[in-house]
Amino acid sequence: MTSTAFEVSVRAKTRRSWNLHEVLPTDLDFFNLLASTRGIIGKPGQGNYNIGNTFQDALAYSRSRGLGGTSFDLGHTLDVGVIAERTDNLFAGSLRAAFENQAVSQDEFHALPDHFNTQTSSVCPQTVMGLGTCEQFLVDNLPEPAFLSYPQFTHLWRLGGSGGHKSNNPNSAKLSIKKALMRPRKTDSR
Repeated sequence: MTSTAFEVSVRAKTRRSWNLHEVLPTDLDFFNLLASTRGIIGKPGQGNYNIGNTFQDALAYSRSRGLGGTSFDLGHTLDVGVIAERTDNLFAGSLRAAFENQAVSQDEFHALPDHFNTQTSSVCPQTVMGLGTCEQFLVDNLPEPAFLSYPQFTHLWRLGGSGGHKSNNPNSAKLSIKKALMRPRKTDSR
């Protein structure tokens, strides 16, 4: 990839996000950015895409310190978007088969803004969806990806009760993100 192609790709996310930040009023009820988990866990060969998503996460964080902002970092979405549209592509078909139980559905994505935009307490500026747990990778018979060894993802070792060990219950990995979002949140009493 040439440096020009790299910069054009990065600018697609960074400049457009920054322009919205600059021109919209500061008293918005919400400011949501659609990013990707690739800004956190990366993707070899897609540094330009990773950077654009990381920029959106940083912008949401800076806005949250007075202007309000949330970055939604989505993992694989299989029922809409590029993977859903590429029915002729063997790679997309393999992704659909491999990540069927771990993907973010269109309904789950639509629940995000409804959930966060109705919260009266402060909201975390970065929300990550669609990263599988150790148990999910075991149940789906997939190798654990490298990101699960990063310290910031230790909570994914415990979700689903596996603690990083194979579960005897093949249905236990099918956690509903939408149901988790709809549960009442505990507020910080500090």
